Amino acid sequence: MTKISLHITLFISVLAIFSIIACQDTFVYKERKEIPNNSWAYSDSLEYRISVTDTSALYNLYAEFEYADTFPVQNLYLKLFTTFPGGKRVERMRSFDLFDNLGNPAGKRSGGRCTLRTMLQNNVYFNEKGDYKITMEQFTRTSPLPGISGVTLLLEDTGKKR
Repeated sequence: MTKISLHITLFISVLAIFSIIACQDTFVYKERKEIPNNSWAYSDSLEYRISVTDTSALYNLYAEFEYADTFPVQNLYLKLFTTFPGGKRVERMRSFDLFDNLGNPAGKRSGGRCTLRTMLQNNVYFNEKGDYKITMEQFTRTSPLPGISGVTLLLEDTGKKR
């Protein structure tokens, strides 16, 4: 093997290793909840349970919505509840734009289905070790709300500490 061939082989090997490392999933939690009959009723709350052992780590929290490109409204309104290990419960309301003002999906579109990953909170940390419960309730004007097939909650380790 010539010196140039050896350098090219080494370069390609290093590039392949970095590609594999860069594509690794940094999510420490990822759970999808299916919406029954693709129609989300007020009474169909989604519950996610996250077990926390590292209170010094910083995370990014995402929601990923799967919906039809025929979804009847531009926004999805949710009530988000966080229940802490000690039992304290905090409520927050959020609106998510699933379409822009021209009716184009905000997320990726394929074969009549759309997927939108959106940040719920960045650099979040947990003060207590234990189990946290995140609950999502549909809070749009219509119930049941047709066109939503699933919601995934994702917790990404940022690699940073507080």
